[in-house]
Amino acid sequence: MRIMETLAVETLTSSQPIPNILGYARVSTADQNENGLSIDVQKTKILEKVGELGGNLAEEIFVDGGRSGTNMNRPGLTALLARCTKGDITHLVVQDTSRISRDTKDYLSITALLKKQEVAIVALSGMQTFGDDPYSQFLDEVIAAVNALHPRVSGYKARQTAVEKFKAGHYPSWAPVGYKNDKNPYPTGKIDQRIVVIDKEKAPFITQAFKMYATGEHSIFTIREYLHNSGVRGQQSGRQLAYSLVHNILKNPFYYGFMRWGGMEALGKHEPIIDKKTFDAVQYMLSKRGENGTRTRKHNFYCVV
Repeated sequence: MRIMETLAVETLTSSQPIPNILGYARVSTADQNENGLSIDVQKTKILEKVGELGGNLAEEIFVDGGRSGTNMNRPGLTALLARCTKGDITHLVVQDTSRISRDTKDYLSITALLKKQEVAIVALSGMQTFGDDPYSQFLDEVIAAVNALHPRVSGYKARQTAVEKFKAGHYPSWAPVGYKNDKNPYPTGKIDQRIVVIDKEKAPFITQAFKMYATGEHSIFTIREYLHNSGVRGQQSGRQLAYSLVHNILKNPFYYGFMRWGGMEALGKHEPIIDKKTFDAVQYMLSKRGENGTRTRKHNFYCVV
């Protein structure tokens, strides 16, 4: 077994076959793209290594931009693995093994497929192994676990930050229709750098929708049509709001200032666009028509000063 930080360049003799090489580059976020791990940087280093190995780049470098290493559903990776199954590839060059996968099971599955096709992984940085002995196999599992640790830690930190943000009275997720996520002009720290503010173009129509339904003279269907005709569309799709989304809007206490997220409930610091009386009237009408879908809830309240 050999363990190396980087693969030493081997001098090829005339009797050795010319390596047939593939390259793979991946970034998961725009932040990585701005901090030394851009696709272009990875491509340049991969091409340099191909030259050092005296090999032939069999295909254009396979790329996945803005794709998480915890997800196997990556077009570039899929195409890369399919190309490897032709049986003529000798090496795969990557910046480091975490570019291949950050999921333990997926990483081991991918490396097993590459070994079956006799494709050697050449990592430009980080630790890697060579061989099929038990020690190499064990180290492969260690590397896979190390690669998987980073997104788990990042996810845990993000969750903890979101919880603290919620406890401070700021909604930590996408803003409901009628609001938008925006930069806080007066932040007090990292937690409130981005906050939920009123969407001045859509909020008046959401307010009116609540008032209309509270009268008992409108249905969810007519409210949906009213919002559509008023230009209130899906924030992502730009299409007419789904019936279920309109239903959820009318049930959401966020609009009078009360937040629910991650099993917790608290008063928010965002500005309400309806009052509690109007919200209660809407809930009464939904319940009267059998559309409320309420059930007993366990409440975990946080006081926001």
